[in-house]
Parts: sequence; structure tokens; C-alpha cells
Amino acid sequence: MVSVQNLEEALQALKGGADIVDVKNLQEAMVGSAHPHVVRDVRNAIPMDRHASVTLGVVPNQIGTVAMAV
Repeated sequence: MVSVQNLEEALQALKGGADIVDVKNLQEAMVGSAHPHVVRDVRNAIPMDRHASVTLGVVPNQIGTVAMAV
């Protein structure tokens, strides 16, 4: 499993052999949730035989986490 913050990092993780790509937003917190468009872009770019996970984060004052609930 490799944690990534954007599409570029996800593609690098795949090249390195990651079988799970974990999308998070470290600007919000160690477990901050990425914005929905980042999650979508990463999921669309990685092969279906690779797993993707998303950090849900901590809700107070974190825009990415709240956006995931919409």
C-alpha cells in the first residue's frame, strides 16, 4: 500500500509496484480526506486489478472530508 495525494503520485506508486493506492490529503491532517475530484482521477487512472482506498479523515474544519459526504 502506498499513500498518495494526487494523480502524479498515484501513477508513480503504480510504476513502483503498489497493489493498493491510498488517497489522502496531508494538508488537512495525517488522515485528511482528499477532494472528490482527486479520488475520481486516481480511481479512473489505475487498473481495475489494483485496489484503491480513501482516507475519511477527521471532520472538524476539513473541507475535503466534508465534501466526501455530499
